[in-house]
Amino acid sequence: MSGRGCTITVKVLDSGSNNNGKHESDDDLSLPVALHSPLEVLKQQLVEIIGIPIQDQVLILCNLNDPDRNSDILLTGRDFMTLHSCGIKNGSVLTLHALG
Repeated sequence: MSGRGCTITVKVLDSGSNNNGKHESDDDLSLPVALHSPLEVLKQQLVEIIGIPIQDQVLILCNLNDPDRNSDILLTGRDFMTLHSCGIKNGSVLTLHALG
């Protein structure tokens, strides 16, 4: 893919909580993506794999170098931007939360 493709991890978080009141990850998905594709293409892939409708998806690009997670990026409103423009690169980790 001429350097335009990569693999990312999407952590799917459930709407329930464990005994500590923290959300637990149901699944870690490793997905091949094309960096030149718009975010909406990734969201459509997630509909097909997970079943969460696009309007109910909340995607966050995680900065694992920040232990306080203050520099994570909420990807809402970026559906027509390319994954590369959103800051996604090879090895990126995103969390997927379902509204409701």
